[in-house]
Order: sequence, then C-alpha cells, then structure tokens
Amino acid sequence: MENENGTKPSKEKDPSTVDRVILGKPEAHLLQSWVDEFNQKADGLVKISKADLVNCLIASHAVSLSSEEVHSIATRYYDEARWLGWAMHKLKEAKKKGNQMSFDELTVFRNSLLTVNKQPSKKRTRNAHEQETKPPNTTTDQSVAKKIKPTI
Repeated sequence: MENENGTKPSKEKDPSTVDRVILGKPEAHLLQSWVDEFNQKADGLVKISKADLVNCLIASHAVSLSSEEVHSIATRYYDEARWLGWAMHKLKEAKKKGNQMSFDELTVFRNSLLTVNKQPSKKRTRNAHEQETKPPNTTTDQSVAKKIKPTI
C-alpha cells in the first residue's frame, strides 16, 4: 500500500512494546504449551497470550539473577574462542593503562563465572545418590574475580 506521494506509510510503533525476543524452536513450543495449559485450566474465564505469560514470568522473578542462574547461562553460552579474544582485549587494555594483569587472573574470573559455589542442600532428591558421589566444587579466589569487570 502506497500513499499519494508514492511512498509506503511508516508503521507507528506501539509505545507499550519495548522489546522483541526471538525464541528457539524448543523454547517456543514449551512457551506455547504453557499458554495452552493455562488457558485450558482457566476454561475461558481468563485467557492469556504468549506475551502475557512471558511478562508475568519476568515480573514475578527476582530483580537479580541467582548465582545458579548466572552459572547456568554462562555454561550454556560459553565460547572458548570468544573468551580468549576477551582475555586478550583485557590484557591489552590493562597494559595500555599501566596496570598489571595476568592470564591466570582472567582464568580465575572465568572459572568463578562457570562454577557454582553454593553447597548442595542436604535435602534428599531423586538425584541424591549422584550428588553424594560427585566431588565437591573447588572454590576460587573471589577477590581476583571481583577486580575484573566483565564486558558481557
């Protein structure tokens, strides 16, 4: 559809729409199944959309991510090549500013991000036997990790 001067009219953005997110296929299917499940349980009294559910889940989540969530996200999306490039950038940046930084310090930071430091709970779960046979997580020097500010 063109207007009288031969150009397409610009779409007005909905001021309530702040951001759009692209989901992977498994996540999209799961989201749709949750919406369908809710709508079936509500039996027409309340009907929600995918956007309604996502907004509700985000609004009901704590303001900050837990250390377990940070660990889970970091391990899921960690890329060794990207980390090496980031580490080289940090080393060059520190050298340019006259600061001393070692590759070992950056490795400690990486390990602290990829390791959960929370002790497993004593509560029995269906995987309790697996938890008992696994060695405990090694702790890292958190003071070094706090010195390095990630640019993630």
